[in-house]
Amino acid sequence: MRLGRKPKGADAMGAMQNEIDITQSLMDNMSIVDSTAAPAASAASRATPTMPPMDMKGVHVQIEEHIVAVVNRDGGLEQMEVKGDLSLVISDPAYANVQVGVVTNNKHNAQVKTHPKVDKRRFNTDAVIALKDAASSFPLSQPIGVLKWRIVSTNEDDIPLTINCWPSLSATGTVDVNIEYELTHPKLELNGVVISIPLPPGAQPTVSDVDGVYEVDRAHSTLEWQIPTIDASNPNGSLDFSVPGADAGLFFPVVVSFTCEKPYYDIDVSGITGADNEAVDFSQNIALIPDQYAVI
Repeated sequence: MRLGRKPKGADAMGAMQNEIDITQSLMDNMSIVDSTAAPAASAASRATPTMPPMDMKGVHVQIEEHIVAVVNRDGGLEQMEVKGDLSLVISDPAYANVQVGVVTNNKHNAQVKTHPKVDKRRFNTDAVIALKDAASSFPLSQPIGVLKWRIVSTNEDDIPLTINCWPSLSATGTVDVNIEYELTHPKLELNGVVISIPLPPGAQPTVSDVDGVYEVDRAHSTLEWQIPTIDASNPNGSLDFSVPGADAGLFFPVVVSFTCEKPYYDIDVSGITGADNEAVDFSQNIALIPDQYAVI
């Protein structure tokens, strides 16, 4: 009945593009107010943008991760996986042969792979993403994946946001439901968090306590628990409600959605230099996207 543990408190461009397509295919197989207004879409059906829009500079870095975290209602971890990639979008030809310095802390034992055209030895020794052939250049004006990682875990402690859901039958013919969340990775900041709990058809919950706000989505028979931000300053919260009924199993699956602009994998761009070793100004987007985040 929980998600995670119980809370504790010019030349190489054409050839390179072909290899990018092949590498992409191979790596893809490497094995997130009590209202009576019109109901909104349920958390499970909300679309999360892959990258927030922003003005891009001549060199733009995209870090995008997709997380799947599925736990059964008895607490067993069914699946935990994070897939991420770092891509470059170079729009200024003057920066077509940049070198990207990164800082990583591989405490999650991630499988990390560089693009075949990237100097793997230099990445492993110096944490620099650079082309093997100094005379070649990155393709322009398109995302070029230069680094990929994959994290698979069977350890509940690796789940960044744990959800505990405890429905219990009462002697008065109702089901009392307590749900709690805990942020176990305080470096993350989750925004627009929605925890969607199924309700018996036609049921009107009586909410006795809530951190945040809630909304009853009658069209989808769900209670949508909404928390604007979960971060180190707001790592815990709970919701208590009751509904008439006698089946504690009706309150699953609990589905979580959120947006996050920090990566799960500890990676950061320390700096970018051009062919003349001069520092290059760059823009950056980061997105951690919950493809599936649920207690089933």
